[in-house]
Amino acid sequence: MATAYSRRRGTTTQHATFAGLVAELTVDTTKDTVVVHDGATSGGFPLAREDLSNVSGAIILQLLSGAALNAVSISGATISASSFNGGNISATTISASTFNAGTISGSTLSAVTVNGSTISGATINASTISGGTISAAALNGSTVSGATISASTFNAGTISGSILSAVTINGSTLSAVTLNQVTVSGGTISAVTINGSNISGGTISGAVHNGGSMSGTTISASTFNGGTISGTTLSAVTINTATISAPTINGGTMSGTTLSACTLNAAIVSGITLNGSTFPTGVGVSGQVLQTNGAGALSWAAAADAASETVSGIAELATQTETDTGTDDARIITPLKLKAAANLYVRSQQFVAFRLIVANTAGTLQHKMISPDVAFTVASNFVGKVTGALNTYTNTPTGTDSSTAFAAGGKIGNTTTGFVFDTADQTTAGNLIITAVISYNDTGTAFAAFPTFSSRNVNGVTRTRPEIRCFTVAGAIFSLDTTNITAGKLVVVDVWGYWL
Repeated sequence: MATAYSRRRGTTTQHATFAGLVAELTVDTTKDTVVVHDGATSGGFPLAREDLSNVSGAIILQLLSGAALNAVSISGATISASSFNGGNISATTISASTFNAGTISGSTLSAVTVNGSTISGATINASTISGGTISAAALNGSTVSGATISASTFNAGTISGSILSAVTINGSTLSAVTLNQVTVSGGTISAVTINGSNISGGTISGAVHNGGSMSGTTISASTFNGGTISGTTLSAVTINTATISAPTINGGTMSGTTLSACTLNAAIVSGITLNGSTFPTGVGVSGQVLQTNGAGALSWAAAADAASETVSGIAELATQTETDTGTDDARIITPLKLKAAANLYVRSQQFVAFRLIVANTAGTLQHKMISPDVAFTVASNFVGKVTGALNTYTNTPTGTDSSTAFAAGGKIGNTTTGFVFDTADQTTAGNLIITAVISYNDTGTAFAAFPTFSSRNVNGVTRTRPEIRCFTVAGAIFSLDTTNITAGKLVVVDVWGYWL
């Protein structure tokens, strides 16, 4: 007959004060497990059962941190730095872990990586999520790609290549996603499909928008089908049957749209209603204009005929240049341009008439250009072709032509010692007229004025200009200088003609 052995045994309470021999085994009759002793420790070291029913949750969770978990179910735990493959997690706090597939519900995730998992009712902070399904979650500063998301709230973070339904998004960056009845506030949205969503603020580019509402948003290169847009800036967008209120629209194409209080810049409109007026469909043909029936309906119509001596119609207003040139017989001249052109022109040259005075003031040669009256002070209304002409005395430049600038409309030429005027290039010599007469001379030498046009380099600019040269009755040159015009003396020359 076989021999049966029975080891020493006792309850958990009894073991608590018992220190067995070294390597002695006893049985805990409360836990139904073996206890190993070391000869010193009271209570010894209980062994775990196969079903772990005698192991505390705290010890299990301590062992889970930093572990690789495969197809396990975890509830109400705190997990960090673990790798999770499949399984179910609920009401758990998780940080710095990696999740592959599996189901997560009612948990808090911080700085984790989630791949292809189903997430429900979780709070997700600064995590990376790829693929998978997310519902009723709160995401803060996370990166999501290729996921299906519904009834969740996003604060900051980046979302790409995902499908979002009935979620709230605040200040996030969305790229290549589909938004279905989503509320978006702030953020940047690009290359997305938007269906029945509400968007406030933010920047949108390259999107397709179907229904929904949008306000205070900057939109470029997008397409809108239906929906409501208000207080928005749109650039180069296509809008179909939308209602738009108080936006700024730069470029773009609109059809079947209702607009109010809008600013349109280079936009194409077709079949839209703008401030109570309905625009026709299509863009019309070249030369057509918009006409109204007085009841808000606009239509394309042929433009009125061009006006002529025998036909009432539309005529263009002439420019000042066209008025001054006097060769255009198709444009209309306004009274203002006619007044400006009344300065007596002959073959495009304007009439000039003024009095040039050259005087020696205390040893310095000076000049001024005035109206031909006895006061010697009134400015002439016909001196406009002389650049910088003044009716007050100015020191007259007498230096080398090529390096000496004009002053107050003139200078003394260093080769001819005559007076050279600062004017435009007098290129049409055959149409130019200039006359000059000495009207006063107290120098003591009789001489005559000889008006002409000469080409010379003055201060680096070579052009043909009017000039007054002087000759004595004997034919000698009378130089306009302080030698011939001594202190206190002056010469008065009356000048008139037609100059460019």
